[in-house]
Amino acid sequence: MRGRSMVWLAALAVLLLVVPVSAAEDDEAKTDFKWFGSLRFRPEYNDNLSDVFSGRDDKIGYVSYRINLGARVDLDKDVSVVLDGQAVGVWGEDQTPLRSGPSLDTTDAKFNFYRAFVEARDIMGTPFTFRAGRQPLAFGDEFLLGDLDFYGGTSWDSLRGDFASKLVDTTVFWGKGAELDAPEFMYGYPFGGDSNGDWDLYGAWTTWKVPGDNKLDVAILYSLDRRYSDLVPFSDKRWSYYGYYHYGKGVGIFGTLNAAVQRGRTARNSDGEEAIDIKADALEATVGWNFERGGGKYDIWGRWA
Repeated sequence: MRGRSMVWLAALAVLLLVVPVSAAEDDEAKTDFKWFGSLRFRPEYNDNLSDVFSGRDDKIGYVSYRINLGARVDLDKDVSVVLDGQAVGVWGEDQTPLRSGPSLDTTDAKFNFYRAFVEARDIMGTPFTFRAGRQPLAFGDEFLLGDLDFYGGTSWDSLRGDFASKLVDTTVFWGKGAELDAPEFMYGYPFGGDSNGDWDLYGAWTTWKVPGDNKLDVAILYSLDRRYSDLVPFSDKRWSYYGYYHYGKGVGIFGTLNAAVQRGRTARNSDGEEAIDIKADALEATVGWNFERGGGKYDIWGRWA
């Protein structure tokens, strides 16, 4: 883990230092380099974590942090590269203020890339954009699919295509949630198969350009999880159908409606032999008021789910 983190750090450092120099040497390359960073600390407090049925004193306080440092390079012909390195953790988690000795590193490195993708826009003169690499997938108000950035966020190793038209904007994507197959086990355990399965997410998301202060999204997702349980392979397959409607401007009354239906099939027990059908429905309605006061923006809202 530490070796991989050092490789990512070295790659990011090279990008930060070399790209501006290369752009300066070749003015005709039309390379636009921008670096960015953020540092967030959040003091937190928890109570009643485990004493629902007892009088145990389980109050805890801690400080979590999220550090991001990266760069965006806009190359010629509408091609961009984004690298966004991230470190998350809690104050004091290394158990010691000593960062290293003569030959020992005492820190627990948790650096990785939150975003690392290449993007091509207006491909062959069409309103089509393609993005490949690690990237967040967030749509609508993130009721069904968002980046969950309260802590470290979520990002997918994925492919994404966006097509814009006068009537509707369409996004199709494939994301790899887990790849547990190992080449070393391809012809071994169990009996000529791989040692584990994997998990993939496919989706098509449409945003319709309705008149007035209205927003309408319609989406379909397919989740396929293949894995082993007690040496028995099984799969979890789920279709999700989603609709999102929003009314309102930046100031004034607003309303949001989220509706989702999920159907699929999975295994009931650990041996994977008995399967059950999945039937789940969700509905959420929100009504509120946006207003400005003293240069700030505020929301008052109520929600039913």
